[in-house]
Amino acid sequence: MNRYLKYEVEDGVARITLDRPERLNAFSIELYEDLFWSLVQAEQDEAVEIVVITGSRERAFSSGGDLKDLAAMYQDPKRRARVGYLFTHATMNAFTQIEKMSKTVIARINGLAHGAGGIIAVFADFAIAVQSATIRFPEPCSGIADPYAASRLPFKIGMSKTKEILLTGEAVTAERAEAIGLIYKCVPSMEELDIQVASLVARLRATDTTARGWVKEAANSVFPALDPTCQIVSVGSESVGKASIAFSQRHASGRGHE
Repeated sequence: MNRYLKYEVEDGVARITLDRPERLNAFSIELYEDLFWSLVQAEQDEAVEIVVITGSRERAFSSGGDLKDLAAMYQDPKRRARVGYLFTHATMNAFTQIEKMSKTVIARINGLAHGAGGIIAVFADFAIAVQSATIRFPEPCSGIADPYAASRLPFKIGMSKTKEILLTGEAVTAERAEAIGLIYKCVPSMEELDIQVASLVARLRATDTTARGWVKEAANSVFPALDPTCQIVSVGSESVGKASIAFSQRHASGRGHE
């Protein structure tokens, strides 16, 4: 049973809606697990041809990993020593399933896509974003080394832009993201977002589902194998633990922010 997302299938399309609006759809371990199992379910369902991932409400696709969730793990004696492994296991499963599944995956970016939200945009076969959305990879700001965007973005946007975006942690507008090839398309409104997603689904369904899967596999074969060691070590570090706990305490006192 999904705890933090909605899973619906209609007319060959599985729609996965990240549903933690009170946390701007931030990813807890449980949401990573829910996303992974929903993608597996879509892959195994012969009635599903295409998967669309989006966020609930209009402000956020996803604000990224939930630092409050990480803080709780650091403060739990039973999980503290394994926090890097537990976090990386959950993220690896979810992100790589998007890439390796045969079904075509579209990211419908309805708002800010930061951290995990940005990674989904990178790993999806297509990402269409509303103009007001921003894409950002802020993990280094918290001391976390993320292997996902770093291993995939050079193939999409080149090495110089990859390093600029990842090493500064600065947000990229949806317009610029389209211009540099980070996403497939930027659209001016939420109404146009739905029109363009529906149009792309219709165009894709003009081709064979199995053939699309083979082409996707061949195209993705250019990517190197992912080495998650940097994330396991950095997430498990004392400095990240202290930063996450400090963030959680500021948020609890009303002085924190997403």
